[in-house]
Amino acid sequence: MKGQTRLAWLITLLLLFSLSISGDLLEVHLLPHSHCDVGWLKTSEQLSLDPSKTFHWAEISFLKQWWTEQNEDQRKKFTRLVANGQIEFVGGGYVMHDEATASVDAIINQMSDGHEWLRDHFDVTPRIAWQIDAFGHSSLTPVLFSQMGYDYLVLNRIHHYLKDAYREEKQLQFIWEASPSLKERHSMFSHILYDHYSTKAGNYSFDWEKGDDIINDENIAHRSEQLINLTKTQGESYRTKQIMMPWGDDFSFVNAKIQYDNMDRLMKYINDNNSTLGVTMRYSTLSKYFDRVRESAERESIEFPIYRYDDFLPYADTEESYYTGYYSSRSQIKRDHRESLALLRQSQIFHSLAQNEVKVLTKILKPPNFDSILLRKKLNEARRELDVITHHQAITGTSKSYVMEDYTQATNRSRGLSRQVIEISMETLLTRDGIRPTLSLNRNTDPFKEGECRSIVATNSLAWNKRETLCVDVDTEDMSVFDREGELASQTIPIFLEKRGERKHFQFCFLAVVPPLGAKTFSLCRVTSSNVSASSIVEVYEKIEKGEKGMVGEMMIENEHHELRFGGGGYLKSLYDKGSDRLHDLTTTYREYSTTRGGAYLFTPRGEATEIDNTDNVMHIYRGPLIQEAVLFCGQHNIVRVRLTWHDKGGDISERKVSIRHSVKSSSSDRDLIVRYNTEITPEGILSADNGVEMVERNCGEVEEVEKRYYPLQTTAFIRDDSDVQLTILSRSTLGATVNPDGSMELMLHRSSSVDDNRGLNESMVDDTISSHDHLLFLEDHSITEWRRKRMFLDHEHPLLLLHVLNREAQFSSSFFDEYEPLRGSEFPQNLHLYSFEHRGEKSEQMIVRLGHIYESNIISQLSQPMDVHLERLFFPEAYEMKNINRTMLTLHDVREKLEWKVNREEEMIHLARSDVAESSPLTFDDKSEAVETLRPTEIHTFLMELSPTTNTSKQLAWKYSTLQQHYPITVPVTTKTSVNIIQNFFVMLTFILASLAFWLTRRKRQTRQVAVVSLRIDLDVTLCPLLRTTVKIFRLCRCAEVNDG
Repeated sequence: MKGQTRLAWLITLLLLFSLSISGDLLEVHLLPHSHCDVGWLKTSEQLSLDPSKTFHWAEISFLKQWWTEQNEDQRKKFTRLVANGQIEFVGGGYVMHDEATASVDAIINQMSDGHEWLRDHFDVTPRIAWQIDAFGHSSLTPVLFSQMGYDYLVLNRIHHYLKDAYREEKQLQFIWEASPSLKERHSMFSHILYDHYSTKAGNYSFDWEKGDDIINDENIAHRSEQLINLTKTQGESYRTKQIMMPWGDDFSFVNAKIQYDNMDRLMKYINDNNSTLGVTMRYSTLSKYFDRVRESAERESIEFPIYRYDDFLPYADTEESYYTGYYSSRSQIKRDHRESLALLRQSQIFHSLAQNEVKVLTKILKPPNFDSILLRKKLNEARRELDVITHHQAITGTSKSYVMEDYTQATNRSRGLSRQVIEISMETLLTRDGIRPTLSLNRNTDPFKEGECRSIVATNSLAWNKRETLCVDVDTEDMSVFDREGELASQTIPIFLEKRGERKHFQFCFLAVVPPLGAKTFSLCRVTSSNVSASSIVEVYEKIEKGEKGMVGEMMIENEHHELRFGGGGYLKSLYDKGSDRLHDLTTTYREYSTTRGGAYLFTPRGEATEIDNTDNVMHIYRGPLIQEAVLFCGQHNIVRVRLTWHDKGGDISERKVSIRHSVKSSSSDRDLIVRYNTEITPEGILSADNGVEMVERNCGEVEEVEKRYYPLQTTAFIRDDSDVQLTILSRSTLGATVNPDGSMELMLHRSSSVDDNRGLNESMVDDTISSHDHLLFLEDHSITEWRRKRMFLDHEHPLLLLHVLNREAQFSSSFFDEYEPLRGSEFPQNLHLYSFEHRGEKSEQMIVRLGHIYESNIISQLSQPMDVHLERLFFPEAYEMKNINRTMLTLHDVREKLEWKVNREEEMIHLARSDVAESSPLTFDDKSEAVETLRPTEIHTFLMELSPTTNTSKQLAWKYSTLQQHYPITVPVTTKTSVNIIQNFFVMLTFILASLAFWLTRRKRQTRQVAVVSLRIDLDVTLCPLLRTTVKIFRLCRCAEVNDG
C-alpha cells in the first residue's frame, strides 16, 4: 500500500514538473454557490470584508424572501456586492424548474418573474443559464433559453453512460443545436459539469461547515494535493486550460466564515507554489470563466462538437436506476398545475382587455368601476403560486407528502385569485350604461323552477373562433338553451358516479361558437317541451368480461366520422373511419406494473404489466343526436368516458376526434397503472413525443427494459408506419409514454409506492388520489392529423370558460351586453398563437404581447413556412393605436446579439437512442419594415407596447358597439353633422319602446318559447357627443340597444 502511495506521488510530481517547465498552467475558477441557500446574511458579510471573494445565486424565490427581512443598510451592502461583480446571478428564474414536466407557459412565466425582480432591484439580467439539478435536460431548454438571451447553459444530470463518454472525448463543452426547425439560429454553447455541483475528493468534500477536517499546517499539503488532482482530472476532459470548479452544495454557506477561511488557506498555498504545482486558483464568477473560455478558444482556434436534434432524457445515475417514474408521479398535481396556468392566462387576457376598454370609455362615457391595481396584485400573487410549483422537486411529484399538500393548496389559492379577476373583468366588459352584471364561476345549485331561465357567459381566450361542446350540470332533463338567433340543439346526459349507483345529476350539452378573445351569452331555461332539445337513451351492459356474447344490443357509439366498437371487458375494440371507409384495429387494455424498488423518482417494474381485474366491469352507453358516450366502470376505482360529438350534418373537421377521460388510480401501493393502445400500426419502435413546442423522435426499439425507454409526453405523442396511418394522443397533463415491442403505445396514468428509492426524498410515495386525464385520440391518415393537431391541442388546453350570471335572467338580457367581440369578426392566422396578452407589473401602462408560430418546419408546406406578422392589424385598430413597440427577449430584457463559436459540424456527439431526423430546407428571410415581424416555425417573439385609445370618438363608439351592428339587420351611419333632429329621435325611441312592450305582453299571453324579432332601420345623425344608438333585435325578452346622453 505504501509503495502504491509513493508511486502515485511520483507520477503527480512528474506531471506537475512537466507542466511547470512548459509554463502551461491550468487556471482554476472556484465558483462558490449554494443550492437553495438560507444563510445570505453571513455570506454577504464575508464578501464585504474581502473584494476578491465571490458568490453565485440562482433561485429568486429564496432571495426575495430573504430580501424582505433585511433592513435598508443590509440591502445597500448587498446591492454594492452585485454592482461590483462579487455576487453574480445565474439562471435567475423564480425557481430552478424541471425540464421534463413543466410546460412552456410555466417556464416562460417563472423565468420572466425572476428576471423582472432582478431588473427592478439591481438592474441586472443573467447571462448564464444554470440548470444543475433537473433530472435530465429537454431539447426545449436551449431553444427557450436562447430566446431569453442567455449566452451560456450549464447542465449536470445526464445519463452516466453519456457523461463518461463525453469526458473521454473532451466533449463536455459543445454547441447544442436542439431544434430541427430553428437549427443554429437558437443553438447554445453548453457546458456539462464534470461530476456534480459539489467539490469532492473521495470522502473529503471541502465543506467545513458540515464537519470536514479544518485546514492546518499538518494537512494543508495533502488537502491541496487532493484539490489539485481534482482540477487535473477535470482538465483532461475540456479543450481549454480554463477549469470550472463548483464549490458548494444543498443549503451550503450557512456558516460562510468557516468556509471561506479554510479555502483561503488552501488557495494561498496553491498560488504560492503554482510554479511547481502547475495550477493557479482564484475565486471567480461564471461570467469571467466563460469569457476566458471564449478568449482561449478564439486565440487557439478551438472548435467544439455539435449535439443536434435531441435531448438528454431519460436520466440515469446507475445502470439500473432510471429517473422515468417522476414523469407520472402524483399525476393530479401535474394536471391541476396545467389547468391553473390556463385559467391564469385567461384572467390576464380579459383583465387587460377590460382595462383597455375602461381607457376608451373614460374618454367618451362614464366608465365602470375597475380597480386595475388591486386586480394586478391578485394576478401577480396567483402567478407566483404557480411559479413555485414548476420547481424540480414540485411539479415532478418528488417532495414529501406534506409539502405536496402545500403545493396543492398553492394551486387552489392561485385558482381562487384568477377566478376573482376574470369575474370582475368580464363584468366590466359586459357593463352597459354603468350597470354591471354579477358573474361567478360557481354555478347556482338551486333547482330550476318551471319556466325559469338562467344565463351563462362563455369566454374564449384563444385568438381564433372556437367551437366547443359545452356541458353544464343541471338537475332536470327538461332544459333548452337559447342565443340571439333562437333555440339551439341540445342534449341532456345522466351522470352516474358508481356502476350500480343512483343517478347524481344531469349534464346539459350544446354547441357553443365563441369569437376570438371574446365572450358570448347563452340562456338556459327549464321547459316542458322543445323541438331541438333531446334526452339521452341509456343502455346498461353488465357481465361484459368476455364481450358481447349473450348480451342484448351492441356496445357501439358513432358520429358522422367514426364508429367505435367495444369488446371484452368493455374496452375499445375497433374504430371505423367512415370518410375513408377503413376499419382500424384499436384495442385498449388497462394494466399494472408491480414495483418493489421504485419510488417517486425511479420506475423499476418487476416483470410484465398484468391486466387489471375486469370481472365486474359495467358499461353505460348514452345515445343522443349530439353526443354518444360510453362510460366504463372498471377495476376498483376507475371510470373511463369515451365520447363522440356530432353537431353538424356532414360533420365538422373538429369532430374527427375521440375524447377520452380517465379517472383512475392504482389498485394498491407498489402498483403503476398504465393504458395500452394496440393498432395495426407497426412503428418499428419509434415514438414521437413533444417537448412542448416540437416533436422529438424516440427510438424505443433499441432497449428491452421498459423503464429505460419511457419518455415524457408534454402535450402530444404519436406512432405511425409506412402506411401513413397515425395514432395520436393529445394530453392536458404531462405523463410518461413508450412504445412496446408489439407496436403498442403505452401511457402511465397513476403511480403509488410504499418504498423510498433513496434519491433524497426519504419517504414513500403512497398516492391514493384519483387522477383525471383528458385525452384526444386520432387514428387517421397522418396528413389530416398533422394539419390540425397543433391547433386542436391548443383548443384542448384552453377550453371555453363558463361564468354564471347571478342577476335575474330578464334583467341581464335587457340591461347588459350579451357578447364581446374585440377582433371585430377577424381572427389570427391558423399558425399564430397568442401566448401572452397582459399588463407589465402592477402599475405600468406597458403591454406584454407574446406571439408564437405553432407549426414545425417539416409538417405542412403552407402552415409551416415563416410568416410575416403585421402587429397593427392584429389588435383592434379601430379603437387603439399601438405606440412605443419594442421587441424584447422572452423575459422582457433588451435583445442581445447571439455569440458565434467555431463549430466542427463533422464531430457529432453520441446519443442514447435516436432515429434519423429529416432535414428541412434552409430558411431565408428578407429584411422587413419595422411594423412587420417575421416568425420562424416554433419561434416565440415578445413585444412591449402601449395601447392608447384613438382620438376619433366615432371610431371608438363603432368599435364598442360593433357586436350589435354586426348581428342586427340595421345600419347606422355615423356622421359629424352639427344639428340633430331630437324630436325625430324621441319618436323613434318611443315607437321602439311601445313595440317592445307589445311583444312582451304577447309573449306573456302565449307562454311559448318562440322567438320574435323586431328589426328596425334607424338613421341617426350624430353630433360630437355620443348620441349613438344602433338598431335593435328584440330577442326573447326585448333586447334593446342603449342610448347615451340623448
